[in-house]
Amino acid sequence: MGQSTSSNLCTGRRPRTSLAEKKKILIVNDDGVFAPGLRCLVKNLCKRLGDYNDVAIFVLAPDRERSASSHSVTTRGSLTAVDVTAKLKASFASPNDGSHCLIAAYSLTGLPVDCAQLALEGTLFESDTPFSFDLCISGINLGHNAGTNVTYSGTLGAAREAALRGVPSLAVSLDIHSSGSKVADAESPFEHAAILASDIAHELVRGGLAATPSPPKEQESGAPPSASLWNINVPKVEAGKASARHPYPGVWLTRQSAFRIVAQFQLERTTANGTEVAPYIGAAVRDDALGTDTHALERGWVSVTPILADVELQYGCSNASEMRLRSMAEVTRKLAHRVNLALRVLDETTKA
Repeated sequence: MGQSTSSNLCTGRRPRTSLAEKKKILIVNDDGVFAPGLRCLVKNLCKRLGDYNDVAIFVLAPDRERSASSHSVTTRGSLTAVDVTAKLKASFASPNDGSHCLIAAYSLTGLPVDCAQLALEGTLFESDTPFSFDLCISGINLGHNAGTNVTYSGTLGAAREAALRGVPSLAVSLDIHSSGSKVADAESPFEHAAILASDIAHELVRGGLAATPSPPKEQESGAPPSASLWNINVPKVEAGKASARHPYPGVWLTRQSAFRIVAQFQLERTTANGTEVAPYIGAAVRDDALGTDTHALERGWVSVTPILADVELQYGCSNASEMRLRSMAEVTRKLAHRVNLALRVLDETTKA
């Protein structure tokens, strides 16, 4: 949106930098552009990172829920992008709740990966000077994406696409499920997850932890390196801890578990046109092994799992894959240490 949007930034803060100098964050999701998890994330990112007016947030998300779309893309027909910047800003309680950092927001009649591709391709967010994003955050998703859920998740699909295009990415999910419009429309259940995600984003953007070295094979081939991708699952808040800023014991570096949901089908009826079946979610196959994402969630810890976005790299070149994972694991350890340290400091400050 370039310089024309700078007048939208709120005054009374430190001198603004130009768009080219700002840290630029892309927000996508699979729950829809007006989902409470996305709104809550934008507001808390602005509170955490916007003190110096050097952060610019861009939103491009589906116009409706697109859960379980995995890495699907639209290959036929056209897509329509609608500018919803004013409407999204109007949903904030006050100008300090995100509007001074939110540069542009669009809805798209497509899938989560379509959103990531269009945003990163550069056509939609016009600017006097071409720019790239420093970080992509997908979420906050309604429901966890632990275990094999990463395969089906549109939240992970959009984050993976950004990582494949060289943008460090976070997929953030909250281990809570909708029981009607009460959860689906309220921001409060997402508040703690948004604060935590904003703290992690702060360490990545300001702490210099976003970049992960490319394996030698990638560097020699000249191929654009895939960026780091972290799958973050936030546990539901226990009763009695909701008043705390960070009601979690801390952040845990984890690996993906074998948790999965068994899909089942019920025979509806047989007609001349064929047999009608109704899919439904069956029983969960649990995996609570030590060090896994589901193990951390069950114990109230925030799970941070490094994931290789490049499937070919992951399965086709074991040495490069191991090098990348070791590098990401080391970065994640540093990230977890910094965030855990920040949690303790904040808790002590709150008590004081």
